[in-house]
Amino acid sequence: MNITQTSYFREDVKHYTELAKEYMYTTRKEETRNSIKRLVSLRGADYVKKLSAKCNQCLKVKFY
Repeated sequence: MNITQTSYFREDVKHYTELAKEYMYTTRKEETRNSIKRLVSLRGADYVKKLSAKCNQCLKVKFY
């Protein structure tokens, strides 16, 4: 099974996509971007790279 097929990946995509939608045009934009970068120590750099790409794809803009 691929990492992108796991349930926690899909939950993370949904969570961080919703965060980006809420704070895309506010002053908390940098804080939101940094929150996804903190996942590197928990899940690994490859996971965060795939998560960022998927969230950007769902948002249809480059946010992360």
